[in-house]
Amino acid sequence: MRKLLALVLSMVMAASLTVPAFAASSPEAVPPTPPDWMPAEHYLVFPGDEAYRPENWAKILEMRADAANGGLLTEENRHDPDGSPAMRYETGLVRLKYAENAGGAATQEGRSAFSYAGRAFSLASSKRYELNGKQHDTLSYQLQVWCQRCYALRSSFNGNTPGQAAILYQALTALGMTMDDFYNAPYVPAVTPEDRALLAQYVEDARQKAARVKLYLDGKSIINDNDVPPEIRDGRTMIPIRTLAERLGADVGWEQATRQVTLKRAGVTIVMTVDSKTAYVNGKAVEMDVAPYIVDGRTLIPARYVAEFFGQKVGWDNAQRRVDVTEDKSAAGSSNLEAWALPMGAMLADINGGDYTLFGVYGRTELLYLDPNNAIVNPDAEIGLACLNVRNSLARGWEIHSREDLIVTVCSMTFHGHNDSFFEAVEVGNALTPAQYNEIISRGGVDAYMFPYTKQLSEKWGDRGILCWDLFRMANLVQWGYTAGYVTYPEALALLEPAATLLKENFSSWDEAYENYLDGYNWWDRNDVLDRDIWDTPRGRIYQRMADSEIFDDALFQAGITPVPGITAEQLLQEVLGL
Repeated sequence: MRKLLALVLSMVMAASLTVPAFAASSPEAVPPTPPDWMPAEHYLVFPGDEAYRPENWAKILEMRADAANGGLLTEENRHDPDGSPAMRYETGLVRLKYAENAGGAATQEGRSAFSYAGRAFSLASSKRYELNGKQHDTLSYQLQVWCQRCYALRSSFNGNTPGQAAILYQALTALGMTMDDFYNAPYVPAVTPEDRALLAQYVEDARQKAARVKLYLDGKSIINDNDVPPEIRDGRTMIPIRTLAERLGADVGWEQATRQVTLKRAGVTIVMTVDSKTAYVNGKAVEMDVAPYIVDGRTLIPARYVAEFFGQKVGWDNAQRRVDVTEDKSAAGSSNLEAWALPMGAMLADINGGDYTLFGVYGRTELLYLDPNNAIVNPDAEIGLACLNVRNSLARGWEIHSREDLIVTVCSMTFHGHNDSFFEAVEVGNALTPAQYNEIISRGGVDAYMFPYTKQLSEKWGDRGILCWDLFRMANLVQWGYTAGYVTYPEALALLEPAATLLKENFSSWDEAYENYLDGYNWWDRNDVLDRDIWDTPRGRIYQRMADSEIFDDALFQAGITPVPGITAEQLLQEVLGL
């Protein structure tokens, strides 16, 4: 009997845990009604909100009673409201009454209460937005309007007001409201004529800004308030070429006498003349349908030619009046070399503060730091565009100053890098007699562990040596070269193909390849790791942290290499060498 009773109790408890308490036991919701100080036509109702549960509604009525009896905003009741959108909204309504009790907009205490009411409405809007799948709806916009009404009543316009006005403009537009509608609400007529004029100007500025054409690169805006904005002319979207070109890694030159702008990127030279529809691409004339022109000292060109001249895609969102520029990766066909590049370059990408899941390591819109010690990311150093600071890093760390340097270095070091030095050291060690070897070990110092380490790695890896130490760094070089504007996206992949092929031919998994890389790094850096677990070294721990990322897919080793159609590393090398 006791067993049966225990079984029944356990079933009841399990069932109670699976049924929401409100749905199972709470009485029906209370029909919400507005407080005396808020006309019904201005009162907002949130269907299904937990504020309308009897126990919560009782708390709301208690707050309303305090306000109706002349209560004021105190230290105890000015904390940020928690709970559902309606709970936060009702707190805002109570604070409106507190403001009225304190003398309204005519007193400092009243203006402070209006400010805290606006805070409550703002938090209610945020919660509504969050619960609605991070989408604004009518109620969230109405809450934003009430928030801005309170901020207007507090009469404290400051540096944040333009941003608040942009929110107000967005909400008014979504709701189909005018500024007259904005002021046609309880309490709001108290906003002074001076503040109304200021707010009207801020909202008009927000309207004009919203109407501008926006320019995005890789999903991020690259036009700030000080830039000449893109615009529509003759049915074409015109963009400021320097703003975009420099982020793509293009060198931009201007010749005042001829009014010509010269763009150089990844082996392509573009010459355009202001007010002329003829452009020259590596000396070949190309007719554009709109001529470049100058606005406030900036040269604007048709956006479609960004795609033609720089290998980018250009998209247009008419509703948002937005131009989106992204890399046209279709130029690499069905190549899977990016899937090889990311895991191969992940270690140095992570160490240098980059994103190892992003081809190029650094976003083209990013601002990076570079110090004299060649550390790409350093908050105490000078800031600059990603392309410029990656160029500096290539110059200081690799003596790579140009497209030609990059291509020659990658093609050479893929086959003849530090692995050559390793095999030379192996030969030296093998040539020693036992007596000579023991004498070196007995002297201590670096040689005392480097000779045994070299011998150990030679026996472990055989004719593969420390191959991955070279191959993985080539994956970084081609990605940095892309970010720097020295090579195009398809060219970067093509340059990596020989390294990826060697990796695939010599290893069967990322764990094996990274173990070889770690051995190579520690050998090259002369780290004494003879008696240590290689995975318990600093870089070993970094790899273990990264290894769960989906980019480390061992299936690649079975899938093989899909090259870039029409481009090879050999062809690029021959081109830069003039062969």
